[in-house]
Amino acid sequence: MSPSGPGAVPDVQNGAVVQNGAVPRAGGGAVRQDSLAYRGPLAREPLVNALAAHAVPGLERVTRGSDGAAVERLLTLPSGPVEIAVRFRPDGEVVLARPQLPDTEDAELTARVRSWLDLEADHTVIDPFLSRFDLLEPLVRCHPGLRVPGTTDGFETAVLTVLGQQVSLAAARTFGARLVASFGRPGPAGLFTFPTPESLAAVLAED
Repeated sequence: MSPSGPGAVPDVQNGAVVQNGAVPRAGGGAVRQDSLAYRGPLAREPLVNALAAHAVPGLERVTRGSDGAAVERLLTLPSGPVEIAVRFRPDGEVVLARPQLPDTEDAELTARVRSWLDLEADHTVIDPFLSRFDLLEPLVRCHPGLRVPGTTDGFETAVLTVLGQQVSLAAARTFGARLVASFGRPGPAGLFTFPTPESLAAVLAED
């Protein structure tokens, strides 16, 4: 389970630990920061490496520093695009930062992030099971708590998967970046939202 800081109140049901409500954000406004709970160990580096390897320029940003790693992107909610940052701290804590939102939208956003990062996986069950296989046991021992990154948007993943067919991962990211820059919408933090199905359907074949 993820560690909790001073004054934090664990909420295992929704996977969040509220950390002192809101904190100032650059440029005004406020950001809510929650520590996301998870079961069992978390193989942080393999997860961040996978996210970085597949990050499409303009759509996602992965940074590393002495205080861990961060993944930034926009998520589209009913009220519009929202900038989020997920920070993976060296002590194992996973922190989700996003603007203050209505409770229903915040719950939707948090659930999408947890699914994206596979934080619902119970590695107190998964790792012992996989360790029963001779070929897998040394790998599980080396990287306990491996996660399988999912998606924040099914349409986005489907399109990027098609673009990535029979090309290198680097080429797939380049194609994705061109698509996002041409047909996505610019949002906060220099990031773009992924093009909607409607916007791509309206593009002429010659374009």
